[in-house]
Amino acid sequence: MLNFEALYQQTKNLNLLFVEDYLPLREKIVEILEDFFHNVTQASNGEEGLQLYLEFEKEHNKTFDIVITDIRMPLRDGISLTKAIQKIDKDQIIIVLSAHQESDYLLELINLGIAQFIPKPIEPEKLLNVIQEVSKKIKRQKPESINTNTVILNQDLRWNKELRSLTYEGDNIELTKYEIIVMRLLIEKIEYVCSTDVIMQYFLYEEIELTHESIRNMMSRLRKKIPGDVISNIYALGYKISQQG
Repeated sequence: MLNFEALYQQTKNLNLLFVEDYLPLREKIVEILEDFFHNVTQASNGEEGLQLYLEFEKEHNKTFDIVITDIRMPLRDGISLTKAIQKIDKDQIIIVLSAHQESDYLLELINLGIAQFIPKPIEPEKLLNVIQEVSKKIKRQKPESINTNTVILNQDLRWNKELRSLTYEGDNIELTKYEIIVMRLLIEKIEYVCSTDVIMQYFLYEEIELTHESIRNMMSRLRKKIPGDVISNIYALGYKISQQG
C-alpha cells in the first residue's frame, strides 16, 4: 500500500509540469498532485507546455523536477515536446500518459529513453506509485549541473556548454564547426567585446588559420542564424554576445 506521508516527504520540495489537453482530466489530476508537490504548473497543449518550461527555467535557473505529458495534443504533441525538452535538459524526468491505441508513439518514446508510462484511464494510486518511484531517482545535484552547463541568452535561446549546442524555443540551431568554436569564445567572454584578432588567435589554438575577411563573413552568417540581437557587431572593435532580459 502506498505510504502517502513518505511520498509527501519525497515530493514536497519538487516542482512538476503537467501537460494534458482534456480539461476535466487535467483538473482532476492537478488537484491530486497539488497535495504533494511544492508547485504544480499545468498546460493545455504541448506548445504551451514548452513555453512554461522555458519560462520556469529562465525564472529559477533550473528545470522542472518532473514533467508529466499526454501524447496526443494540439499544436505540439507529447513526442515533439519530449524532444524539445531533452535538448534543454537531457536528464529531465518525463512521465508519459498513454492510451492503448498509441503503441506506435510509445515505441518512439522508448527510443528517446522514456521509461515511465501511465495507461489511460488514469488510476490515481498508480500515478502516485510511479511518481514515488521516479522521485527517488531525482539527483540532488541537478540544479548545479544546469547552472554550470546552460547559459540562458534570452527567454528562448540557450547555449549548452557540455553539448556545445544552441537551441531556440527548444529546437536546435544547426551550427558549423567554426561557428561552434566562435560561440565557445563569445560565451567565455560574455558581455565583453572580442576583436577579430582575438577571434583569429582563438582559432589558432585549434590549429585553424582564418583571415579577417573570413571571420567577418562567418560572423555575418552566424548572426543571421540567431534570432534577435544576441551577438552585436561593435563598429571597429569586434563582436560581443549578451544576455537579454
